[in-house]
Amino acid sequence: MEKKSFLLWLALLFLFLLGCFALAFAIRGAQLVKRDGKTTIIGGCDESLWAKHVYNPQRLLIHERCASVTGVIVDATHGKRKDGVRKEADGDCHGWLKLDAEHAKFLNAGNISDEEGNLVFEIVCMFPVTQKDALSACKGYKNKIKLPRVGSHVRMTGSWVEDTNHAKWMEIHPVSSVEVLK
Repeated sequence: MEKKSFLLWLALLFLFLLGCFALAFAIRGAQLVKRDGKTTIIGGCDESLWAKHVYNPQRLLIHERCASVTGVIVDATHGKRKDGVRKEADGDCHGWLKLDAEHAKFLNAGNISDEEGNLVFEIVCMFPVTQKDALSACKGYKNKIKLPRVGSHVRMTGSWVEDTNHAKWMEIHPVSSVEVLK
Protein backbone atom coordinates (compact mmCIF):
# COMPACT_ATOMS: atom_id res chain seq x y z
CA MET A 1 0.00 0.00 0.00
CA GLU A 2 2.79 2.44 0.80
CA LYS A 3 4.34 2.12 -2.64
CA LYS A 4 0.98 2.70 -4.37
CA SER A 5 0.28 5.73 -2.17
CA PHE A 6 3.69 7.16 -2.92
CA LEU A 7 3.24 6.65 -6.69
CA LEU A 8 -0.21 8.24 -6.54
CA TRP A 9 1.20 11.20 -4.61
CA LEU A 10 4.05 11.52 -7.12
CA ALA A 11 1.63 11.39 -10.06
CA LEU A 12 -0.57 14.09 -8.48
CA LEU A 13 2.45 16.28 -7.84
CA PHE A 14 3.54 15.85 -11.45
CA LEU A 15 0.07 16.81 -12.73
CA PHE A 16 -0.04 19.82 -10.43
CA LEU A 17 3.35 21.06 -11.65
CA LEU A 18 2.38 20.41 -15.26
CA GLY A 19 -0.80 22.45 -14.73
CA CYS A 20 1.17 25.32 -13.20
CA PHE A 21 3.57 25.30 -16.13
CA ALA A 22 0.69 25.27 -18.64
CA LEU A 23 -1.03 28.17 -16.87
CA ALA A 24 2.19 30.18 -16.75
CA PHE A 25 2.73 29.59 -20.48
CA ALA A 26 -0.88 30.44 -21.34
CA ILE A 27 -0.79 33.79 -19.56
CA ARG A 28 2.77 34.69 -20.58
CA GLY A 29 2.94 38.44 -20.90
CA ALA A 30 -0.33 38.87 -19.07
CA GLN A 31 -0.76 41.28 -16.20
CA LEU A 32 -2.80 41.01 -13.04
CA VAL A 33 -4.98 44.08 -12.55
CA LYS A 34 -7.22 44.94 -9.60
CA ARG A 35 -10.54 46.55 -10.47
CA ASP A 36 -13.59 46.88 -8.26
CA GLY A 37 -11.98 44.62 -5.68
CA LYS A 38 -11.41 41.83 -8.22
CA THR A 39 -8.09 40.68 -9.61
CA THR A 40 -8.25 39.79 -13.29
CA ILE A 41 -5.74 38.66 -15.90
CA ILE A 42 -5.41 40.96 -18.91
CA GLY A 43 -3.19 40.87 -21.93
CA GLY A 44 -1.11 37.89 -22.77
CA CYS A 45 -0.09 36.83 -26.24
CA ASP A 46 -1.86 34.52 -28.64
CA GLU A 47 0.89 32.25 -30.00
CA SER A 48 -1.45 30.87 -32.67
CA LEU A 49 -1.22 34.20 -34.51
CA TRP A 50 2.50 33.57 -35.19
CA ALA A 51 1.90 29.98 -36.18
CA LYS A 52 -0.67 30.67 -38.88
CA HIS A 53 -1.66 34.30 -39.43
CA VAL A 54 1.45 36.48 -39.73
CA TYR A 55 2.21 37.00 -43.41
CA ASN A 56 5.91 36.60 -44.27
CA PRO A 57 7.06 36.33 -40.62
CA GLN A 58 10.77 36.06 -41.53
CA ARG A 59 10.79 39.81 -42.22
CA LEU A 60 10.08 40.48 -38.53
CA LEU A 61 12.96 40.39 -36.05
CA ILE A 62 11.52 39.49 -32.65
CA HIS A 63 12.79 41.58 -29.71
CA GLU A 64 10.19 40.35 -27.18
CA ARG A 65 7.77 37.55 -27.95
CA CYS A 66 5.17 39.15 -25.68
CA ALA A 67 5.17 42.77 -24.51
CA SER A 68 2.58 45.28 -23.30
CA VAL A 69 2.75 49.03 -23.92
CA THR A 70 0.41 51.91 -23.21
CA GLY A 71 -0.32 54.99 -25.25
CA VAL A 72 -2.88 56.85 -27.33
CA ILE A 73 -4.07 55.65 -30.73
CA VAL A 74 -3.35 58.40 -33.28
CA ASP A 75 -4.38 58.78 -36.92
CA ALA A 76 -1.84 57.09 -39.21
CA THR A 77 -3.76 58.23 -42.32
CA HIS A 78 -3.73 62.00 -41.77
CA GLY A 79 -7.51 62.19 -41.94
CA LYS A 80 -8.00 59.89 -44.93
CA ARG A 81 -9.78 57.16 -42.93
CA LYS A 82 -12.14 57.60 -39.99
CA ASP A 83 -10.60 54.63 -38.11
CA GLY A 84 -7.10 56.12 -38.52
CA VAL A 85 -5.40 52.94 -39.79
CA ARG A 86 -3.97 51.97 -43.15
CA LYS A 87 -5.37 48.89 -44.89
CA GLU A 88 -2.46 46.66 -45.88
CA ALA A 89 -2.74 44.33 -48.90
CA ASP A 90 -2.01 41.34 -46.62
CA GLY A 91 -5.21 42.09 -44.66
CA ASP A 92 -3.48 43.69 -41.66
CA CYS A 93 -4.21 47.14 -40.34
CA HIS A 94 -1.22 49.46 -39.89
CA GLY A 95 -1.83 51.87 -37.04
CA TRP A 96 0.08 54.21 -34.78
CA LEU A 97 0.37 54.32 -31.02
CA LYS A 98 1.74 57.50 -29.39
CA LEU A 99 3.48 55.80 -26.47
CA ASP A 100 3.29 56.95 -22.88
CA ALA A 101 6.70 58.33 -21.82
CA GLU A 102 7.67 55.24 -19.81
CA HIS A 103 7.53 53.11 -23.00
CA ALA A 104 9.86 55.23 -25.17
CA LYS A 105 12.38 52.35 -25.28
CA PHE A 106 10.03 50.59 -27.71
CA LEU A 107 10.87 53.13 -30.46
CA ASN A 108 13.88 53.40 -32.76
CA ALA A 109 15.16 55.76 -35.48
CA GLY A 110 12.82 54.21 -38.05
CA ASN A 111 9.80 55.12 -35.92
CA ILE A 112 11.10 58.68 -35.62
CA SER A 113 11.93 59.16 -39.31
CA ASP A 114 9.07 57.32 -41.01
CA GLU A 115 6.25 56.93 -38.48
CA GLU A 116 6.23 60.41 -36.90
CA GLY A 117 7.64 59.10 -33.63
CA ASN A 118 4.87 56.56 -33.12
CA LEU A 119 5.02 52.84 -32.49
CA VAL A 120 3.47 50.89 -35.35
CA PHE A 121 0.88 48.26 -34.47
CA GLU A 122 -0.56 45.65 -36.77
CA ILE A 123 -3.72 43.71 -36.11
CA VAL A 124 -3.59 40.72 -38.46
CA CYS A 125 -6.39 39.78 -40.84
CA MET A 126 -8.50 42.81 -39.99
CA PHE A 127 -9.37 43.63 -43.61
CA PRO A 128 -9.93 41.61 -46.79
CA VAL A 129 -6.68 40.30 -48.28
CA THR A 130 -5.89 41.68 -51.75
CA GLN A 131 -2.36 40.29 -52.06
CA LYS A 132 -2.39 36.80 -53.63
CA ASP A 133 0.60 35.36 -51.75
CA ALA A 134 -0.91 36.50 -48.43
CA LEU A 135 -4.31 34.81 -48.85
CA SER A 136 -3.33 31.70 -46.85
CA ALA A 137 -2.37 33.75 -43.76
CA CYS A 138 -5.98 34.81 -43.20
CA LYS A 139 -7.81 31.82 -44.66
CA GLY A 140 -10.40 30.58 -42.17
CA TYR A 141 -9.42 33.13 -39.50
CA LYS A 142 -11.71 35.85 -38.18
CA ASN A 143 -10.01 38.64 -36.30
CA LYS A 144 -11.55 39.12 -32.83
CA ILE A 145 -9.75 42.34 -31.85
CA LYS A 146 -11.85 45.47 -31.94
CA LEU A 147 -9.98 48.62 -32.88
CA PRO A 148 -10.72 51.46 -30.43
CA ARG A 149 -11.32 54.93 -31.85
CA VAL A 150 -8.52 57.41 -32.49
CA GLY A 151 -7.73 59.23 -29.26
CA SER A 152 -8.30 56.19 -27.01
CA HIS A 153 -5.72 55.55 -24.30
CA VAL A 154 -4.99 51.82 -24.48
CA ARG A 155 -2.83 48.96 -23.30
CA MET A 156 -1.71 46.95 -26.32
CA THR A 157 -0.15 43.51 -26.02
CA GLY A 158 1.63 41.51 -28.68
CA SER A 159 5.05 40.72 -30.06
CA TRP A 160 7.55 43.59 -30.11
CA VAL A 161 9.34 43.27 -33.43
CA GLU A 162 11.49 45.17 -35.87
CA ASP A 163 10.19 45.22 -39.44
CA THR A 164 13.35 44.57 -41.45
CA ASN A 165 11.66 45.91 -44.59
CA HIS A 166 10.97 49.64 -44.88
CA ALA A 167 12.88 51.82 -42.37
CA LYS A 168 13.36 49.02 -39.82
CA TRP A 169 10.86 50.58 -37.44
CA MET A 170 9.56 48.84 -34.33
CA GLU A 171 6.06 47.37 -34.12
CA ILE A 172 3.66 45.44 -31.94
CA HIS A 173 2.92 42.73 -34.51
CA PRO A 174 0.83 40.70 -34.22
CA VAL A 175 -1.37 42.45 -31.69
CA SER A 176 -2.95 39.90 -29.33
CA SER A 177 -5.11 42.25 -27.28
CA VAL A 178 -6.13 45.88 -26.88
CA GLU A 179 -7.65 47.19 -23.67
CA VAL A 180 -9.10 50.71 -23.47
CA LEU A 181 -7.85 52.42 -20.32
CA LYS A 182 -9.89 55.63 -20.52
